[in-house]
Amino acid sequence: MNTLKPFTPTELAKLVDKRNLHLLIHGKVYAVHEFVHEHPGGDIVLLGEAGKDATKAWDDIEHSDEAKELMKRYLAESFPEPTELGKLSTQSDSKPQALLVFAVALVLAAALLAKML
Repeated sequence: MNTLKPFTPTELAKLVDKRNLHLLIHGKVYAVHEFVHEHPGGDIVLLGEAGKDATKAWDDIEHSDEAKELMKRYLAESFPEPTELGKLSTQSDSKPQALLVFAVALVLAAALLAKML
């Protein structure tokens, strides 16, 4: 039984700061404000996608099974209809997207270096 209340694009678009940060990923809204300081790519990554459809950004990074499992913890709401997705911006400003790529590359490089030592 789905007890999640639906979010509208207007409501989602307002949830963009560190204290109340929500992302839409694959038609589900996640409240990630409690995770923002733990995100391996840094808070700028999440803030850059806040309040909009972050599915492309999520899919562009090959998240681990652990990350996918962790996301279940932050599931907050459902989204009404797939057609409503068109009302959300999916275009990221190139600066946050570039920072995302840089942050992920930096984390991967650090992990690789740690394994080598």
